[in-house]
Amino acid sequence: PRLALLDGDAMPIPVKLDILAITSTAKVVDYEIETERYNKSAKRASLPQFATMMADDSTLLSDVSELDTVPPQSQTLTEQRLKYWFRLADPQTRHHFLQWAEKQPPS
Repeated sequence: PRLALLDGDAMPIPVKLDILAITSTAKVVDYEIETERYNKSAKRASLPQFATMMADDSTLLSDVSELDTVPPQSQTLTEQRLKYWFRLADPQTRHHFLQWAEKQPPS
């Protein structure tokens, strides 16, 4: 195919085209994951700068962190956020969330 992308001044934007081959047999394709996989593959149109590079965080996860305990004053903020997002959710999502919450062990 021949495509031409133009910027706001009608100047051509350089484009590289390729086919995103999907090898997954799942009914629902996660295009974000597939695009990331493609960008890491160094193919013709890949953009490695858009591929997520995972840092080695093993040393961060090996010890107890200040993030492991929630300071008491932030509980109010957490509750406010939960209520905010709950109000925004559709009824089905609210129902699923409540079912999940009931199954959680008490803290």
